[in-house]
Amino acid sequence: MSEALRHAALTLHAMHPDDRQWALHALDGQQRDSLMPLLDELRELGIPQDPTLLSSLSEPDTVRPVPPAGQDGIDLDAMPPDVVIAVLRSEPARYVELLLDLHPWAWRNAWPAARTRAVKPVGQADEPAISLQLGESMVRHTRNACEAYMARSMNGRAQARDSEPAPKSVFAAWTRRWTQRRSRSRAGSSS
Repeated sequence: MSEALRHAALTLHAMHPDDRQWALHALDGQQRDSLMPLLDELRELGIPQDPTLLSSLSEPDTVRPVPPAGQDGIDLDAMPPDVVIAVLRSEPARYVELLLDLHPWAWRNAWPAARTRAVKPVGQADEPAISLQLGESMVRHTRNACEAYMARSMNGRAQARDSEPAPKSVFAAWTRRWTQRRSRSRAGSSS
């Protein structure tokens, strides 16, 4: 699959639904047939249909600074904006301000500035920067909270399909799966 095809699918996915339909209608059948599975996959993955993606797609590739905290920072930078926003809404405003000042996060512009005192450009805080260890700890905490949020969301959808009550935590979901595997392995060994 070509990079151009993936780029076209992401561009179409980010368009307003009416514009997307018009563009798809303008394509020949083979092009449309190539793009439809990719559009379905983007929808299934929960990638937001965000028009701001269009401007980021048209910008030339620039070198982005590496996020703090190694892989935790890279993972947090790649989180869907709606997930990060949902998690940060419950955090104190000062925590959010400090986190936003650590790095030019990919999801930073999606954060409603009204939720913090005045979100300044990265590195322009009035107060001294926080320690490296504290910043890494904040990044790790936020990444873990985002992953737990996504796990709860995924479990909620799966549970709705299976009509079982949703587990209240990631640990509860893990315990349920572990118990089910254990009971299946016991049933298999007793036969």
